[in-house]
Amino acid sequence: MEELHIRFENFLNKLTERANELAKETKSSVQDFYNDDIDPHKRSFFNFKMGIQGQFTSIINKAQEVFDNQIQFHEPTIREKQTPEGNIKEKWFRKIHDEFENWKDQIRNLSEDTFKDVKEKSPEITLQEIIDEYNQIKDNFHCTQCGGKLDINEIYFIATYIPCPYCQTQNTFVPSTKMRELEFIAKDLAEERTKKEEKRYEKIANKNTSTPEEIFAAYFRWRLAVWKVVKNIVPVLEQANKKVFFREVHDLMTYDGYNFYENPDLYRNIIQLLMQTEPENQKIVIELFEYIGERGIPQEEFKNLISNIERDS
Repeated sequence: MEELHIRFENFLNKLTERANELAKETKSSVQDFYNDDIDPHKRSFFNFKMGIQGQFTSIINKAQEVFDNQIQFHEPTIREKQTPEGNIKEKWFRKIHDEFENWKDQIRNLSEDTFKDVKEKSPEITLQEIIDEYNQIKDNFHCTQCGGKLDINEIYFIATYIPCPYCQTQNTFVPSTKMRELEFIAKDLAEERTKKEEKRYEKIANKNTSTPEEIFAAYFRWRLAVWKVVKNIVPVLEQANKKVFFREVHDLMTYDGYNFYENPDLYRNIIQLLMQTEPENQKIVIELFEYIGERGIPQEEFKNLISNIERDS
């Protein structure tokens, strides 16, 4: 059995060498591959990453196949373990089994570490690149019919008709590939800029003494802050992103046990708490509660609560 153990160790050592070579080769090119992927979603890069991780998985699977076929059947039965020979065999099997499990963890960690040093571009950097490109383009767009200078007053991320104020010709402004990224980076940028609100929510949510009302309000303020940033970056998507914001709050109610039908007093307390929000936010608070609906609160009472917010805003 010891000879089998040695052969299996040598086999794992060869696979480890192969895994190390794969990691070394990948690390030497992974940053360039990331940088060269112009897709805002980095789909080519992530396909590349999945392919490399699949190769690490194949290395583990190959070792697992050998273990199952040549080692596993040596595990003694319960009855065999009661004998001196079976006890020795059990210790041998347990040793090689534990070594194999540790080896698999080592290869999995190597797979993860291969990509840990990839420097992803910050959304802030991408936004600045878009703004720089917009500033270069906005003063150099002219009517195709009369040559008049046309104003590009915002960063467009989709093809847009720009009417000529001189001859009324409809000119099509086609944004660059970089400008088209604006829609995709807005949410990432918003999440990055609202870390303070996120940490405050997490602190309250993880505190044993926090009430459901306090947790709800903290989550609302965090996601409201995200929506405001997105709205400022991409005003044209204000309404679409507002629906996303409302769904996020609705999902909190669904998954975190805010059953207002069974506990309407909790809903009343939350409404009263959010009524105290800043005046500039009260309109969105009203829209949110209208989106959520009465739940367990009688219809007339709910209308009065909303009216009170509207009167105070």
